[in-house]
Order: sequence, then structure tokens, then C-alpha cells
Amino acid sequence: MALPFALDLVDQAADLGVFRQGGFTGGEPLLFLDEIKAIAARMHRHGMRFSMISACDWAVDEAATERVIAPLADRGMDSMSISYDPSHAAWVPQDNVRRVA
Repeated sequence: MALPFALDLVDQAADLGVFRQGGFTGGEPLLFLDEIKAIAARMHRHGMRFSMISACDWAVDEAATERVIAPLADRGMDSMSISYDPSHAAWVPQDNVRRVA
């Protein structure tokens, strides 16, 4: 989905006055971190919070984890679910999951 379209959808949802929260799922939504931050900022401007589901492959060290989590928390992320099972374990180190948790 193109970013302008996504931002317009957030505006439309806010204008309806019934949506207080959104969510990002995947695949891995954080492959599109810049777009997620822009959409989250727009949601935040409307007073909407959001949740996220991630496999945490991006959390390779403390600095990388902070670079992702901090701006999302600043923009209203109120929860993050972690997708992790034997199929994820084949390509996501367990330490990544621990860092995010």
C-alpha cells in the first residue's frame, strides 16, 4: 500500500470518531520502518494508539533494538507481540526475541 493512501485511511478512520487504535502485522511490518513511523505519527496526531506484531529479526543488538522501539513508543505503540516458534527459530536468534521482550 502506498504511504499517501495509508495516511489517508488513518485520517478517514479518525474522522469517523470510532477508531481509537490500529495495528501493524505482517509478514514483518518493520521491513517498512520508515513508513510505519510515518503512519504511526499520523495516528498519534489523531490520538490513536497502535500495536505491532514482529518476529524480531531486526533486534540484532541493544542499539538496533532501541532505534526501532523508541520512536514507535514515542508515536503511541502500546503493545508489541512477538511471533516466535520453531519455524521462526530457524532464522531469528532467540537473543533477538529476548532483547525485544
